[in-house]
Amino acid sequence: MRKEKALFVILLLWLLIGLIFGLDYTTYSSSRGIDAVKYGINTNSLVFRYQLLFFLESAILIFIAFRSDNRNFQKVFVIIELVIWLIRLLLIKDGYMVGYGGAPDEGVVIYDFISLVLRFLLLRSYFTSYNKAVSLIAVFVAASLFIYLKIYIFSEPIYYLSS
Repeated sequence: MRKEKALFVILLLWLLIGLIFGLDYTTYSSSRGIDAVKYGINTNSLVFRYQLLFFLESAILIFIAFRSDNRNFQKVFVIIELVIWLIRLLLIKDGYMVGYGGAPDEGVVIYDFISLVLRFLLLRSYFTSYNKAVSLIAVFVAASLFIYLKIYIFSEPIYYLSS
């Protein structure tokens, strides 16, 4: 139980880092997350509003699960947040074809990979009592698979939220 609480706190802090550096929601024009800090965050931009909306959605679902004492309730909220985050990653998030030759931004890829690992570790903590075979290797393989899918298949968003 303490490990899960620590993972909740780490994930919430990681979400905050993603918001501050502009890595959680990126568009083609804002894909260099570090530029958001270098030039200051434009709180009036549509991109920032989506960043804030997605941050709040994830943070609220994770915080509700964190504060709950019911493990089944926590599990449901963690799964809902993971599914929403994966849909957002694969279908909405941009910033994966911005470098030379359409290379993905390394900072965004690393942020997303760590985000996936943290979410899968949290999910793993609920299911290890049922299946001991779910190992750390499976967590890293699953996270790597989703990043691979994002880079090579879903590199361009299917749905654009802003232009």
